[in-house]
Amino acid sequence: MQVSILTDNRAINSDFLTEDGMSIHIRSKRHNVLVDTGQTDVFVKNAKKLGIALEDVDVCCLTHGHFEHCNGLIYFLEINQKAKVYASHDIFGKYYNVNNEYIGIKEELKKFQDRFVFVEEEYFIDDSLHVFTGNDKIPISSVREAGFSARSNGLMEPDDFHHEMYVLIGDKQKLMVSGCTHKGISNVMHWARFERVNSFLGGMHFSKFDMDNSKIVRQLEQTAQDLLHYHAKYFFCHCSDESLYDFMAVKLGENYNRVLAGMQFEI
Repeated sequence: MQVSILTDNRAINSDFLTEDGMSIHIRSKRHNVLVDTGQTDVFVKNAKKLGIALEDVDVCCLTHGHFEHCNGLIYFLEINQKAKVYASHDIFGKYYNVNNEYIGIKEELKKFQDRFVFVEEEYFIDDSLHVFTGNDKIPISSVREAGFSARSNGLMEPDDFHHEMYVLIGDKQKLMVSGCTHKGISNVMHWARFERVNSFLGGMHFSKFDMDNSKIVRQLEQTAQDLLHYHAKYFFCHCSDESLYDFMAVKLGENYNRVLAGMQFEI
């Protein structure tokens, strides 16, 4: 399948726009998939430069309810009249960052809910494409809320990321696409261990980690060991410090790949 990185915090060169966000286009044998839409129309402009016709997308998936992954959807729905949008049933929740700033989806997107398919645990689009939330699964490592919170019934609570969703694409071998993987990449890979995942694409949300902190380094070393267990290729983007990527490049070796806006490659 062909993968195109439409939005990332960094780009391969100045021909491509960047923003804090993620958008990925995947063309498989059976589907034309858009995963996330960034926060503006950057993904639209970069798609044009890469020769990708967004009107031909037949499936759109939103990985979680943060604005830098979803707010660009308004531009996609203006272009594309046919694709259903698959997202967690909690996608329109009220989510906040460590500074108590609202980071959820634009309210105006609710008027397009007839285009949505809301997922609680797992949804099979067909036998080569399905999505799951992991909400019904037991984590093998702790989930870090990292200061994120959610408003529920008027109360602010730590975000448990019930709004996060993961995409599995492929037949005999599968690509798993995630957004920030707030629930932990070790957990997500474990939950999909019977799915023949040979590639992971997405973020790890290890940003603002102090690499001089021995506890954090041990956590990262354990994470790297967990990932090597699956013999998969890892394509990382969007939401981690470069120091983390450098660390994982050493630990994962030939299984590590850093992807940027404007890149196209085969998996």
